[in-house]
Amino acid sequence: MLPVLVVLIILALVAASQFMPSISQVERPKDEPNKPSNLTVTENQYILLEAESAKEVVLPMTIGRASEESCSEGAFLEIPLQDPRGSEKVKGSAIVPFRVAVPGKYLLHARCWWFDNCGNSFSVSIDDSNSLKLTDSTLKHWHWVALQKRPFLLTAGEHQLVVANSEDGARIDQIMLTNDPEYVPQGIE
Repeated sequence: MLPVLVVLIILALVAASQFMPSISQVERPKDEPNKPSNLTVTENQYILLEAESAKEVVLPMTIGRASEESCSEGAFLEIPLQDPRGSEKVKGSAIVPFRVAVPGKYLLHARCWWFDNCGNSFSVSIDDSNSLKLTDSTLKHWHWVALQKRPFLLTAGEHQLVVANSEDGARIDQIMLTNDPEYVPQGIE
């Protein structure tokens, strides 16, 4: 009797499966991701800051103007050339507020223009972090400079980027913070 019952159950399951779609036949709604619900996905974040949007600018740092073809929004932060150059330690800074939606490690890139090798750097810090030097040797045209030292560990919420002068003749147009280690900004973002 038992073998007959097993055969009947198997036949019933086979017959029922003909009327039920298989998993591969089920269409998922477009807004339902095709992944397990316990999988955490961190999307890449790109936070673009306009340097001239600083809420506080301390002289001699100023907001410079140029055509929109050369810099975004037609403005940038700069430390104007001093006369005579290098006669005193030039100060000046700006605070650029920003918000982080996804906490994590963020790399900093800045779109800069350097006058010469004595005017090719800024110091940058976020919140209470140590200042790091942003510099390279590409002169007299706008280009992106990556802060290679280390990423900033940022929490979700409000933050402040401090751009401080270290040499006169330096300009900064845009700042990109990203948790995407492969991303390299190009041109005006």
